[in-house]
Amino acid sequence: MDEHTVEYFAYGSNMNPIRLHSYRQVYFFSQRPAILRGYELVFNKVSPGNRDQEAGVANIVPRANSFVEGILYEVDEDGLEKLDLFEGVTIGHYYRTDVQVELKNGKTMSAQTYIACNDQIKEGLKPSKEYLGHLLAAKRMLSPNYANRLLAVETAD
Repeated sequence: MDEHTVEYFAYGSNMNPIRLHSYRQVYFFSQRPAILRGYELVFNKVSPGNRDQEAGVANIVPRANSFVEGILYEVDEDGLEKLDLFEGVTIGHYYRTDVQVELKNGKTMSAQTYIACNDQIKEGLKPSKEYLGHLLAAKRMLSPNYANRLLAVETAD
């Protein structure tokens, strides 16, 4: 890792590298699978574009004996600033925090990720099929069991 780059752990729609690069204009130097232990993937974050609907987007919550698989991207500071903007850090949608993720070789490393702010959480939400498709775009980098868990998620539509 270059001294001017940051590791970013994506567990939601940013696992889709095309979305991250083309839509969000966040360029990454590398991508690799990673695991965040002690957390669970949920879809309880109110979608900013669907506040009146029951569609939720990804969030992580602490949960013992659970784990979240995702993609570890190496981005520069400009990319991290763009992510802060898209994730709504300045307007209270998500906050960025440091986590320890595990690589396939067992090595752990520090990474930045985003967790939904409490006032953006609503229980009972489900992702849209389109949104879930962004997570599944990274299927080849996920374990078969985790990919199957994502495929089994009930959607809002």
